[in-house]
Amino acid sequence: MVRKLPVPPLIVCFSPVHRLPTTTTPPIKMATLGAPVRVSPLIKFGRWTALVTGILYGRSHFNSLKAKEAVIREEETKKQAIRDAQLAEEKLKNNKQEMIYLAGEAGVKVPPNF
Repeated sequence: MVRKLPVPPLIVCFSPVHRLPTTTTPPIKMATLGAPVRVSPLIKFGRWTALVTGILYGRSHFNSLKAKEAVIREEETKKQAIRDAQLAEEKLKNNKQEMIYLAGEAGVKVPPNF
């Protein structure tokens, strides 16, 4: 003889909004919390002081980094202008050499003032 274990009853509800079956379970017992503890004014003052000090420090640190970055960007723009001029000159030189090489390969005579 096989013994069957008792099955807890499931209550199935049909929600009129979704039309999907939902199951209800017994409520879970939650731990009850006591009344909140009053925080000391000294601790509150310390927290607010730390917050304001952090904000002021962040602002001053950002401004110092911003000034350093402005100097670096100025130097980079000056160097970039020089570098662009050098690259343009080098590109013209390489194009001229390539054209002379291609003219020689194709059997075209290169003018003397090219």
